[in-house]
Formats: sequence, C-alpha cells, structure tokens
Amino acid sequence: MASSSSSSRESRRSQVGSGEQQAPVPYRVGPYAYWPPVMCQCNQMAPCWIAWSDENPGRRYYRCRYGLTPSDCGFFRWIDRQATPYERTLLCDMRDAIRQMKREKAEEEQQM
Repeated sequence: MASSSSSSRESRRSQVGSGEQQAPVPYRVGPYAYWPPVMCQCNQMAPCWIAWSDENPGRRYYRCRYGLTPSDCGFFRWIDRQATPYERTLLCDMRDAIRQMKREKAEEEQQM
C-alpha cells in the first residue's frame, strides 16, 4: 500500500513542471472569500482549496496558509463529502479532457 501512494506522489510531482497541477477550471472565488472564517492552529484564516487528484477530484478543503512549508501547523479539513466511484471517474475524465484541450490549444498557438 505504501508503494502505491508513494508512486502516485511521484507521478504528481513529475506533472508539476508540465502544468498538470493547475486547476482545470479557474476558481470562481478566491481562497479567502468565504464566511465564517475557519482558523488553523496558527490562528490564521485557512484558505479554501480544490483538490484535483484522482482520489478527490473537485473536492474542497481547508489547509494551513503555510501548508507544506516549515511553518505549516498541519491543519487540514475536508469541506465536501467523498465522491462516489462514478462521480470520481466522471470528474477525472472531464479534468483530463479539459487539460488535453488546453495542451492542444497551446500547441496550436505555438505554431502560429
């Protein structure tokens, strides 16, 4: 089990440079545009993000504003329920289709 999560982390890391970690659609509201505020253990308002991993596509969560830095307090909380297998497959397929269209558009623009 550890090897599968390790390999998926490696896969996600390798995609960062290629733009695969960008949200497939723009955020409609900023990460701090919600009320009432949810405070992390640093006593700071926690931003609201959207996961686009295969396991949690489109699922919103709160994370310490210093997440993945030495100052990270470790605060993390899901907002949305976990998707059903059907919803997960559908969202991942749509995410991948959008990313493919964006890649094709970028390639066409480079050729112009």
